[in-house]
Amino acid sequence: MKIPLAGFGQGVFIVFLTFLFFTQCKKNSDYAPVYFQEEFPEETDGAILNFSAEEFKGKEKSWDLVAKRAYLLRSNSGTMVKDFTLNYYEKGKKSNVVMGKTGHLDNAKKTLTVTGDVTVESANGRKIFARDVLYNEATGKISSDLPVKILLETGDIILASSFEADQNLDKIVLKSGSGYHPPQK
Repeated sequence: MKIPLAGFGQGVFIVFLTFLFFTQCKKNSDYAPVYFQEEFPEETDGAILNFSAEEFKGKEKSWDLVAKRAYLLRSNSGTMVKDFTLNYYEKGKKSNVVMGKTGHLDNAKKTLTVTGDVTVESANGRKIFARDVLYNEATGKISSDLPVKILLETGDIILASSFEADQNLDKIVLKSGSGYHPPQK
């Protein structure tokens, strides 16, 4: 026999389910969804404080991401993250780190567009500083069409109007760049 939930009883049931959901989130995770009405970007469905995510291929971690805030974009088009650090891994070891003010993870295109003060650090000691960077997961390439500063592991500095590199920053292709070797101290 079905017992219909209507009126006050239905409201109590919904409040109970909501309470149950949030208490379970607290038990299983350090992160619980928090919604920001006053600064909620229009194209988003929800926001999360202290967001973290990771991806595994088989038993090996591919990447992990930690952000102060994340916004879930409508139509499952991706996630926008604010003040974040993204670590990439190869063969169980960290291959590079991407840090930025704003990032847009596009699920369909498998890309990460980073804007703001972007820093990319590789395991081999190379660093890239730029305003915008695009990481394409399908090709494994990192690129920017805006001016970039590259600090090599030797201390040499390269300035370029744009660049494209492999994920580990082993091979970097520059467009109209210049470089210099800082004086030894």
